[in-house]
Amino acid sequence: MRHILLALILIGTSTKVISQDTSKTVSLGDVVITGVRADSKTPISQKTIFKSSIDSTYQGEELPIQMDKTPSVTSQSDGGHPNGYTTFRLRGIDQTRINMTLNGVPLNEPEDQGVYTSNYPGFTNNIKSMQIQRGVGTSSNGVASYAGSINFESQNGTQKKTEIDLGGGSWNTQRINVSNSTGLSKKGFALFTDLSAYRTDGYKYHSGGSGYSFFASGGYYGQKDIIKLTGFIGNAKNKMAWLAVSDSTIKSDRRTNANTNGDNDNFTQSLVQLQHMRVINRNSKITNTVFYNRLDGVWDLSLESLGAGTDKIKYQLGSNFGGAISNYNYTKDNLRIDIGVSGNQYARTHSGSIYPDTKELLYKNTGTKNEIAGFYKMGYDIGKLTLFVDAQERVDDFTYKGDTTMPKQIWTFFNPKAGLVYSKSSTINYYFSVGQSHREPTRTNMFGGNDNLVGFVSIKPEEVVDYELGSNIEKGRLQLQSNLYYMNFKNEITLLGALGSNGLPLMTNVSKSFRSGLEIDANYRITKVISIVNNLNYSYNRIIDNGTTFQPLYTPVFVYNNAIKFTKNNYSFSVTTKINSKSYINFDNTLTTPAFAIYGLNFGYENKKYAVLITGNNLTSVNYYTSGYAIGNTAYYFANAPMSLYATFKIKL
Repeated sequence: MRHILLALILIGTSTKVISQDTSKTVSLGDVVITGVRADSKTPISQKTIFKSSIDSTYQGEELPIQMDKTPSVTSQSDGGHPNGYTTFRLRGIDQTRINMTLNGVPLNEPEDQGVYTSNYPGFTNNIKSMQIQRGVGTSSNGVASYAGSINFESQNGTQKKTEIDLGGGSWNTQRINVSNSTGLSKKGFALFTDLSAYRTDGYKYHSGGSGYSFFASGGYYGQKDIIKLTGFIGNAKNKMAWLAVSDSTIKSDRRTNANTNGDNDNFTQSLVQLQHMRVINRNSKITNTVFYNRLDGVWDLSLESLGAGTDKIKYQLGSNFGGAISNYNYTKDNLRIDIGVSGNQYARTHSGSIYPDTKELLYKNTGTKNEIAGFYKMGYDIGKLTLFVDAQERVDDFTYKGDTTMPKQIWTFFNPKAGLVYSKSSTINYYFSVGQSHREPTRTNMFGGNDNLVGFVSIKPEEVVDYELGSNIEKGRLQLQSNLYYMNFKNEITLLGALGSNGLPLMTNVSKSFRSGLEIDANYRITKVISIVNNLNYSYNRIIDNGTTFQPLYTPVFVYNNAIKFTKNNYSFSVTTKINSKSYINFDNTLTTPAFAIYGLNFGYENKKYAVLITGNNLTSVNYYTSGYAIGNTAYYFANAPMSLYATFKIKL
């Protein structure tokens, strides 16, 4: 860490004396994401998705639903519809173990390590591209990249256009989105703005919601300096559906919501980031970023939903999250180097009170978490072979202030990674890598599922060593990515299959566990009109604890996505298939979410003035579940919607 800090200090002080030899404007987005993104010569399993691909199917659904079409990703919706509270898993591992960034700036809340995109609806409209790294991937900023990482690149406004999207569909869903890009002015300025809003009744009874967001990204794009200011604010009001429903009740009425009509929430989240990139010379650049993230929210828990009385508890929280990031990039001949350092501070206040008498305060506490981290990445080409090394150090501490005390927690992690890529040709390469990552427990883990500390639970940090072996082929009509992985865990913090007192999942350490599998992502163009897209994950996973061997929860052995696409002139049509095998929802491996196969379709028409998109989901109205939990020997599930239809009309000005 000391060497990395010293290197950046030297780089920063040298910018005044090194010649600034550059003759053209560069994109800040390309520079900012260089430090956290992988390229074709990085030996990891990855997928990059661009806006044109996202727009071809996007109907205002939350990001987890959008990503559900990519390799090894499964998603879950509390209310059964694609808006509001949705979550996802990568290789069966939940999203609190997945590092997420916007232009290199961390999005995960440090305390619980989660990201809730429902707090800023329409976020997908603002994305120019996103890269999903599976496995420990490359070092990033923010929380641990443990199961993978997802980094988003925002739109920059340099391409002039204005669009109005009007959408609607099943469950009385309505949405509007207005975006504008000014284009790059003669003086080098550009601005992108986006306003998004939606409302829905929801599939389950009293599970609807509404929300809005405003996003802006503007900057000066010069030949030597680029300054970019990006920010958003979002608000979401949801009726809650986070309690699962027994299988027998779902069979009687699959729209049943176990939460009462009075269980609501209201969250507002905002983020602002200021970034400056300086071209030192034709080989090197340095980018400095400062950011601030604010979250305020309140949500109700009706004790009636839990069969524990008629009172309600109102939970309230507010957090401040700020920090700074510095990234240096050097490229010359066969050598590529990325050095990054970051530091952030986070504080969140929690309180609970009896509702409607909010003056009767049950508790109030504050958790504070600080982090400093640094990484060094190097790629070096030797003929057709590329050697890659990546070393990261993270230091985190957590302190708690409330009506009881707990020891201050300090974690220091060193995360090394190394690998190689053999480029047989410009269209075929093979790679192998091994990487280690560590992750500290969340506040909820240490509090035993409680929002206020009752008794401190000593949870060990978890670690994983990830092995990746794969290939990338792009030849003629075929694009094929395939890889084998083996993730060996120590002290994995895994789900118990039950909920704590505030509805959050309970978790514990297990002694040994591993996840392994095969991933394939293929695109084959049969003719100029017809193409087939397939991706799948076939996995073998085990947990060994107290002499017992069992399979991890919420991890289907087989996940498959298929799309047959027809494209001609301005028209497009696709038929989609998704297959998940069963997955377990309790440690005993006696209760499962049954296997399912669902089908969908997309129809689109687009010209220079407007576009139309129609989407049908679950065309055969299969009653399927992607998540649930067990209470005793009874299975409780989150039911998904039967056949639903959505349409979007886009006006281009």
